[in-house]
Amino acid sequence: MKSVIILYPAVKNVPNGGLKMIYEYSNRLVRDDFEVSIIYGSYTPGIDNGIISLSKCILKYMYQIIQRKRKGCKWFNIDKRIKERFVWKFSLSNIPKADIIIATAVTTAKIACDYSISRKSKGFYFIQDFEKFIVNDVEYINESYRLPLEKITVSNWLTDFVENVANCKCHTVLNGFDNNKFFVTKPVREKNKYHISMLYHTRKEKDIPTAINALYKVKAKEPQLEVYMFGVYSLDDDYPEWIHYIKNPTDEQHLLLNNDCAIYVGCSKNEGYGLTIGEAMMCGQAVVCTSNKG
Repeated sequence: MKSVIILYPAVKNVPNGGLKMIYEYSNRLVRDDFEVSIIYGSYTPGIDNGIISLSKCILKYMYQIIQRKRKGCKWFNIDKRIKERFVWKFSLSNIPKADIIIATAVTTAKIACDYSISRKSKGFYFIQDFEKFIVNDVEYINESYRLPLEKITVSNWLTDFVENVANCKCHTVLNGFDNNKFFVTKPVREKNKYHISMLYHTRKEKDIPTAINALYKVKAKEPQLEVYMFGVYSLDDDYPEWIHYIKNPTDEQHLLLNNDCAIYVGCSKNEGYGLTIGEAMMCGQAVVCTSNKG
């Protein structure tokens, strides 16, 4: 049985598109008789600098150890055969021996590369976006693409971008969707044409303000308009009564929302691969979105 170690930066225990794909692949790998371990690191030397950043890392690590490790993942059914470990920072000493190591974020690429060389393991770099939202240093990100790891991207634009930056060959493996979670329950013609759904996110690249401004203009012409946002964050602003919000929807709530609303709005300036856009399509929603590459 071949062993696989996946490195991922520690995050809150809430739905996350990138981590969702990691869990999907991990579940399928163990079903194919791979031994899978996921290691989460809270602190990245050279990146998490300053008192504020370090304090956040300490709180994140404490949360991982006290809550996440004890209570498990709340929002995804992870196969019990998958081993999870929570470390302060990634190092060669706290990553066990494995046949394959996979970096999944810009802050995990260097340690995965060092590990693959020192342990003579096969090293991969699974790239799901241009992760400037993790590291603001563009050259640091570009240098990660030049490391001697086998690159896998989730979209054609990412493949073109990484190949151009690193002068290397990438594999493109487009994300898949779960037909058991997203499907048509209400025929397209029966959906409410005045109901619009959209993801709410605090990241600037998601560009929620532009979508809200556009929807105000639509509301002025179509008074029956109702907007239903969903997400994991608390709302930053006060919205009128015709803009509703569902925080941390269950799978059942998400499916119901996608089938009630006739239209889905995707307003990101850029996407590695727009999962919620595809999920909306699977439920029969018409999609209005930016030209976001992914």
